[in-house]
Amino acid sequence: MSLILPGPILKRWAEEDYREHTMKLLNMENAKLMVCKDCEKIPTIIAADNFMGVALFPKEGTFDRKFVISFEPGALAWGKELYDYYEKNSERVESIDSYISTA
Repeated sequence: MSLILPGPILKRWAEEDYREHTMKLLNMENAKLMVCKDCEKIPTIIAADNFMGVALFPKEGTFDRKFVISFEPGALAWGKELYDYYEKNSERVESIDSYISTA
């Protein structure tokens, strides 16, 4: 599992709300946590083997939990391509403390 978060969200997770959960995520063998510093409003992207889902931020900026989901091969490829774009523009977080000290 890979999770990419905007810098301000990760900072809040690491300093306040979900520090313990974030540390557990970092210690999982099959998970990676990344931060995209230049991505203010990253869409929620789910790119799995058999479906793709995406949720975009509306113009008002409030996440409304509405997803577009598809099982079509073309949509799966597009979801993977979109995820790869954000991953390329992100850096991996190895530890919470080192992230906070550089944020």
